Amino acid sequence: MKHHYRTTLFVIVTSFLLSQSAYGQDNKPVNILNYKYAKPGEGVVRILTYNVRNGRGMDEKTDYERVADVINSIHPEVAALQELDSITTRSNGVDVLKAI
Repeated sequence: MKHHYRTTLFVIVTSFLLSQSAYGQDNKPVNILNYKYAKPGEGVVRILTYNVRNGRGMDEKTDYERVADVINSIHPEVAALQELDSITTRSNGVDVLKAI
């Protein structure tokens, strides 16, 4: 049960850090967009929830490889993805999950 509390706390803290300025291991501010997360230790399950905005970045450019790079840089065991289209008009018929 204690492990579940740590995992829940990790998800909450990670969500907070992604929405705020982050600090590296040396307590210096880091650019969140370029921050690389260490792989989790043995017995740790990292869960990611991520709104991929159908692959469209904040710069309004659609780049599925960039989305995949963000997800992979966090090293999640489980990734829950929101706003991910599959072969729709909005995605121009692209299977976005397959592309990512």
